[in-house]
Amino acid sequence: MKCPTILKAAGKENIIPEEFTHKILVVETTPALREKIHTLLTENGFGVSSFAAAKEALDALGENPASFTLIISSYMMPKMRGDKILIQAKQIAPETQRLLVVEASEMQTLVNAINFANIHACLTLPFQDEDVLNQVNHCCRQYETNQKQKSLLRLTRHQNKQLLQIAVNFKKKETLYAGQMEQKNKKIKILASRVHSGDTLKPVLLKDILDRWNIAFSQASFITQFSAIKREIKKILETAALSAVTNPPADSIETQKHQASGPRNFQHLVDTLLPLIYAILIKRDRPPRIDTLDHFFDISLSENNTKAFLQIKEMDTHVLNPSQVKLFLEEKDITHGIIPDHEIESYLFTFTPGNGPFLVAWGRAPVYPEDAKITYHFPTNFRHAGKIRNDGSIDFSDRGGIPHVEEDTLLAEKTFPNSGIPGLDVYGRILMVDEPVDKNFSPGFGTRLSEDGDKIYAAASGQPHLDALENLSVCPEYRIRGDLGFETGDVHFKGNVIVDGTIKPGFKITCATLTAKEINGAQIDITGDLNVSFGIVDATIVRVKGRIQAKFIHNSFITAFGDLIVQKEIMDSKIFLSGACINTGGVIINSEISAKMGIGVGSVGKAATKPSILKVGKDEQTNRLVAAVDAKLDMIAHNINDLASRIVLLEKEDHDLHAVISQHAYIQDRAELQIKDIESKTEKLKTAGNISAVLKGSNAVKVLQKTAKKAEADINAGFARQDVITTEIAKKKKKTEEYKTLQQELFQEKEQLLAFFKKDPPLPSVKVAGTIESGTRIFAAHSSIILKRSYSRCHIREVTKTQEGPGGIQYHEIQIT
Repeated sequence: MKCPTILKAAGKENIIPEEFTHKILVVETTPALREKIHTLLTENGFGVSSFAAAKEALDALGENPASFTLIISSYMMPKMRGDKILIQAKQIAPETQRLLVVEASEMQTLVNAINFANIHACLTLPFQDEDVLNQVNHCCRQYETNQKQKSLLRLTRHQNKQLLQIAVNFKKKETLYAGQMEQKNKKIKILASRVHSGDTLKPVLLKDILDRWNIAFSQASFITQFSAIKREIKKILETAALSAVTNPPADSIETQKHQASGPRNFQHLVDTLLPLIYAILIKRDRPPRIDTLDHFFDISLSENNTKAFLQIKEMDTHVLNPSQVKLFLEEKDITHGIIPDHEIESYLFTFTPGNGPFLVAWGRAPVYPEDAKITYHFPTNFRHAGKIRNDGSIDFSDRGGIPHVEEDTLLAEKTFPNSGIPGLDVYGRILMVDEPVDKNFSPGFGTRLSEDGDKIYAAASGQPHLDALENLSVCPEYRIRGDLGFETGDVHFKGNVIVDGTIKPGFKITCATLTAKEINGAQIDITGDLNVSFGIVDATIVRVKGRIQAKFIHNSFITAFGDLIVQKEIMDSKIFLSGACINTGGVIINSEISAKMGIGVGSVGKAATKPSILKVGKDEQTNRLVAAVDAKLDMIAHNINDLASRIVLLEKEDHDLHAVISQHAYIQDRAELQIKDIESKTEKLKTAGNISAVLKGSNAVKVLQKTAKKAEADINAGFARQDVITTEIAKKKKKTEEYKTLQQELFQEKEQLLAFFKKDPPLPSVKVAGTIESGTRIFAAHSSIILKRSYSRCHIREVTKTQEGPGGIQYHEIQIT
């Protein structure tokens, strides 16, 4: 094999060309030894790339890990020992063979390298050229064996997969053919029956009669219709009997007596009457009803129609019998739970005028579901409102009344929901019951759930905290002596935070409950209450799941699930509340406030300011959060669908690769069989001295070997691509599961928000203790108004009215009183 030209630059040899069968990477810092190994291997047909530094060699290996058969490294390297180099080489290219060159005196080093670097061969210095070639050839043969085993294993797995698919397809076809044969046999039997009976007429089907009369396919409908048909047949026969009595035949009395005394044959009567009865039933439009028994009986029902009570209106011994009572019940469509005949007969026999109603039928009362209940063992609605100082600020230093629990304290117990049982009324109709309502019961920070899942205990000492979405946690306390600013940085604490000073602009705080002297331009995101002694100023984002109490609010954006209590002014702010805005001693100026549970305010607006916007009876806060969750869910659903589409494409590509690999495997097997055949014939030709035929066979073998080698390369390329596809599919499936987990969390969050939304009915009300200026815009759930003038001491609310007269339309309007 032709040796490559060696280019030397900065101790680095050229990267060998692609035509070499085995490529070897040499790492040796000594130039003479590196040159010796390089020349020896090159002259013996190996492609060699040699390096003086470990980093350069590992970089070359990392660029194409599958290209090198063997890496040879000297143990004595300046920056990284040879065993460490081979360990990193194993991580980069696990299939590449590893050979370590070490001094004979370093035998313990060699043992350690074998144990930790997992080398395949070693050379001790000094060495002979034959030693190097023997070790290199051994490593190359081992590399080829490993590659063939790997290829064979892949091919076996591929063929097993194909065989399994063929077996599955055969099973499906067998099932399909068995079903088709069964259907054919059924049709043959039906046709044979028709031929045998000679019946070529279309039979009268029950479906045709039900469709003609518009009768539902149900037990109650069948019972009702059967009773009606029974009554009609009876009426027809009674009419026929009465007609026969009125117009006797012209036979003699003796003849009639003779017929009466002889055996009776009704076959002729049946053959005559049944076609007539059938014709009457088919031609009628609706089944007639008989209401004559209403003169004797009256029926009353319980509230849910599970009990029917019979009242006798008039006594008549000819009518009052169990048959007539049951006929009356059938006329009233009462078909379920009718008491036995002997109980009806006993009631009729003992009946006297003035007796009360008699329970004649009863169904099954529904068992209504029981919703989940949660019992909390600590006060959940305590309020430490603080005291108002002379300057109007709020003193929250008095922390009395706040609950505190120790570790392992029982915090809450859950009674799980019980499903109801549908009932059945006397008409045979099912009385459905609603599904029970479950409640969120999950342990939060500082809590733990019992094994049976019905109790939550404190996992640490602290203050128990239940947020607006009913998430339970136990919060420790963290106090900042002074301001929250550059010295403290942002605060993210799973507990209650007390800031003795001011929260400075640009800083963020995330916690459970927050108490501070003042908030100035900060971002707040808490799950509990926010208590501010002075004011909230220039706060761009304030998200609170509890309530908020402050002296004043200026130029801030605030959202909260609970109430907002402000002592002084709310100015130039936008506020969204699921609770109420309580500002009875203050004023609202140039602000937009949305409060589901209404607004109580001292005054609204000033003469020289822009009008405010007040929205009541609408929970825009929750709606905004639900809309945000829906947007996330839409994005996740899109991502899941996109990943599913990509997985389908990859699986199709993998399926197509199976066919390609099979084709190349067939070509390879065919070529190897032909090579064996030619080689067996060549031996005979050599013996016979037919040199030209031997040469021709040798050339054919080379062509076939090239074909087999190309087929093997194509097979390996297919396997490599399948490995990549398998990895990609696994990654996408893992990402899909992550999205689905997040999707379930968002679904649960949405359910909590909707449950909170339905918890309390809205209150579309604005109460003004002082003056509300003209131009103020007020929006309720169904109506709105712009005040044309100012009002004092007024109550503005949305009311529902109905127009006078029959069919009056219901409407809503804003009323000012």
